[in-house]
Amino acid sequence: MAKLGSEKRPVIVRVETEERAHAITAACTMRGWHCIAGVEPDEPEDISDFQRMMNPVTPASSAKVGRNEPCPCGSGKKYKRCCAGKEEHAEQDGFAADRFRYEPGSYGGPMAGYMPSILCYERAGPDAWQEHFCLVNPNAGMKDDPEAASAIAHTHLEAAFGHGGDGSVEDFARCLKDGGYVRVSDFHMALDGGS
Repeated sequence: MAKLGSEKRPVIVRVETEERAHAITAACTMRGWHCIAGVEPDEPEDISDFQRMMNPVTPASSAKVGRNEPCPCGSGKKYKRCCAGKEEHAEQDGFAADRFRYEPGSYGGPMAGYMPSILCYERAGPDAWQEHFCLVNPNAGMKDDPEAASAIAHTHLEAAFGHGGDGSVEDFARCLKDGGYVRVSDFHMALDGGS
């Protein structure tokens, strides 16, 4: 079966407005994904393909990746030529490669607009994560469009991971700070539209 987001198997979404279709199509195009967006105002929205691409299932960290296998980050490179060196460097610095997990998202609401955000989780146990901190980029607000704000955050997060620095946690944080991200000290998560 072809890979989701490819020309043979594009991301297919059904939305209620042209604006939403444009935002999702732009987010897909920004990542090189092929997308078909249908606008059907009287039908329930279905963006499951888009959500699956934005939040891919990551393999369990206990699964060992062979050096000659494709890198799990999705770059298409061999693991040994991509993330293997970064993970070894992080472990040498005393930071386990799987100590933190980052998720792009949007921060704000329909009245004030949405900003790209990155939520950091810290490992609390073998299969448990807890919210550690939230970063937002107030300079890149997206009015009434949480998906586009999330897509921008995803791009910024990928850039920070791919930044050609020394691979340290400090270098990663500096890259996000230089990109305009600031820490939010008292944040509240809303899942699935506030439910």
